[in-house]
Amino acid sequence: MRNGSTRCPGGGGTPLAQAFQAAWQMLARWPEMQPQLWVLSDFRSPDVLALVRERAPPLAHVLVDCEPAAHGGRPFGGAGRLADAWSCAVRLRLPW
Repeated sequence: MRNGSTRCPGGGGTPLAQAFQAAWQMLARWPEMQPQLWVLSDFRSPDVLALVRERAPPLAHVLVDCEPAAHGGRPFGGAGRLADAWSCAVRLRLPW
């Protein structure tokens, strides 16, 4: 993601808090459009623990959870944690 001069790396170890903050700032410019934020991730970032305590802005968040496809073993459940914490979020699990 690129927002002005802010770079947010992806492809493993993505700083989710930074990505959400950048997206929220960008989408705040167009509130009349009723924006939606779609995020595709395994949500296995330690940032999830801080994000659940943060108030998400009142826009639709669609969290596409690909954790089961990306990792074996014990799930972290980051997308579920965020969807439980944010009333404006819904979690979509990939069917595998």
